[in-house]
Amino acid sequence: MFYEIAAAPTGVALRDAVLILVGNLLMALCGYRAFRLFMAEKFDKMPTFIAGAIFCAFFTYFPEQAKAAISGIAQLVPSA
Repeated sequence: MFYEIAAAPTGVALRDAVLILVGNLLMALCGYRAFRLFMAEKFDKMPTFIAGAIFCAFFTYFPEQAKAAISGIAQLVPSA
């Protein structure tokens, strides 16, 4: 407890809280849009919003693994 109070604030906790909040809002929006498309029987656009929600969940709940995955993909792309 003492070490948490004595430590200098770095803003990491605030960044993580904002990331989780905004990520959850984006996932809810994608889910809502997918549900509305399902109810309107427009099944061609629905997978895009579902995939967007899954992609957002990956970055929201597993940020370090997502960063490593994107870095790995970026290293595979040849530089021009």
